[in-house]
Amino acid sequence: MRKSCKSAVLALTVLLGVPGIAFAYIDPNTGGMLFQALATAFALLSGVALVFSRQIRAFFGRARRSIRQRRDAGASDAQATSQQREGD
Repeated sequence: MRKSCKSAVLALTVLLGVPGIAFAYIDPNTGGMLFQALATAFALLSGVALVFSRQIRAFFGRARRSIRQRRDAGASDAQATSQQREGD
């Protein structure tokens, strides 16, 4: 039973993986245009990251400090609560 199920899945995968007839034409220069667009987007994102790197680092630093303070406050509250229970 398992072998026939695996065979069916394999056959279905092969049938879906075989490309059908495509009536389309892609100009050879389309790849160059795509590369140019991606290179421009990469340069733009790199420039933005460079210009705003100080603000980005400050944002993540503040977020990290905030998370630590909440975690430490929760741990100290739990410790104080357990000490109060021991005292009672």
